[in-house]
Amino acid sequence: MLSPVVEKDINEYYKARNGTSAGVEVVVIGINTDVTSQANTDNFIRNVGFDLVLDDPDWKSYAQFGPGNSASRYVIINGLADSPSHKQWEVLFNQVYFQPRQPEVVRAIIEKVKPPPVAEPIRPVLGGVRRIDSGAVEFALSGEVGRRYHVEFSTDLRSWTRVATLTAGAEKTTHRDDRAAAAAQGFYRAVSE
Repeated sequence: MLSPVVEKDINEYYKARNGTSAGVEVVVIGINTDVTSQANTDNFIRNVGFDLVLDDPDWKSYAQFGPGNSASRYVIINGLADSPSHKQWEVLFNQVYFQPRQPEVVRAIIEKVKPPPVAEPIRPVLGGVRRIDSGAVEFALSGEVGRRYHVEFSTDLRSWTRVATLTAGAEKTTHRDDRAAAAAQGFYRAVSE
């Protein structure tokens, strides 16, 4: 019986590591096709230690991966959208048996799934900075639409004071800083909230 091997050497292994070495979450799902004794099924699930078990009394889920003539079937499916290594829902492994003393073979297949690339955040830009007749300073903020930014002011680049909190829109967000009139020179920066 390979179910305890799957639980210990796959499920527990990846839970202890918070996923694969690339940070991909691994979810092990047991599929129960036995409808003869709910008590025996519950006892088996408890003894093996499965976290997630789905009932499939008509063998419909099981049949998606092959004929229903075996008590066990081991399937590895990539569930990640936008993985650069595999299509979403691609079946990577589908066997009625695997070598129980070699869980690293199954783990090597799982480890091949790579997460989607992480998009670099859009950095905020302060532009159009100009001093107006009153001495105040106007500027425009552009950044990731919907993200809030703190605009800060400094006269020495060491000590910063928040002058505004702005939300970037599709168009540049403008702001006027009246307090700048009192400073001979100053510097601004935008910091993501």
